[in-house]
Amino acid sequence: MADLSKLFNKTLATRATTALVFVSIMILGIMISPYTLWLLFGIINVLSLVEFQKISIALPGNKPNHPGLETAMVITLGTIIYVIITSVALNWIDGRYIILVMPLLFLLFIYALYSRSESPLSRMSLNLASLLWISIPTALSLPIALIDGTFSPLKLIGIILLVWISDSFAYIVGSVIGKTPLFKRISPKKTWEGSAGGLVASLLFAFLLSFIVPEWSFAKWSVIAVLAVFLGTTGDLIESLLKRSVKIKDSGSILPGHGGFLDRFDAYFFSVPFIYTYLYLFNL
Repeated sequence: MADLSKLFNKTLATRATTALVFVSIMILGIMISPYTLWLLFGIINVLSLVEFQKISIALPGNKPNHPGLETAMVITLGTIIYVIITSVALNWIDGRYIILVMPLLFLLFIYALYSRSESPLSRMSLNLASLLWISIPTALSLPIALIDGTFSPLKLIGIILLVWISDSFAYIVGSVIGKTPLFKRISPKKTWEGSAGGLVASLLFAFLLSFIVPEWSFAKWSVIAVLAVFLGTTGDLIESLLKRSVKIKDSGSILPGHGGFLDRFDAYFFSVPFIYTYLYLFNL
């Protein structure tokens, strides 16, 4: 019993230490300047792509002929896409160059044609999915912080926290009173009660954010909160589907006690394109 208690305390201490360091780096990277934000999410993009590649290569019948080459290609394309989108946001290049993202995505089709993989269509689809799900959302993080014409890092931090609060309270409430499975086939522990708890917590935090970042009304923060809850949950379920397909618990081990970067950002990655679209089209 004593050994079990020591193990629990050690695990809790590891998780707490990792969370403190991770959150501190995130806040500093986002707050200092647009350039540190650019660097921070550029690193997150690369590390998340590496984790996705490891998972996709481990899927049955999906191993490419040249795993290292394919991983390097995907990381290179993802980095170029990230740099193009963020360079437009920072006014480093003209906005018309955003169109270059499209032919870069189509390079995956050409690679699949010549790769001689045993499952070329599957490899092409997975590689394309990684760029759509990881590289584009990470790149959109900077335009969100600049969406009103000035660098407003608290807006991006608020969105990230809404996603994380939704996920955390969904887990807490679901653990305490959850009875109705949300998606039993993929994630038996997720419940409708937990999701409702996450939604309530996110809306309460959205109310607080309307005072911390008054440039955006409570109505706008509430819409963002709802998008973060429903789309973030979808992103989390998609990652769970991937991990269950290869029978792993975490996407990586780079964050002791918390898994990998995909584990931490799966919900954020999926919700960001929708949140950015809402902000861009209805920035009232």
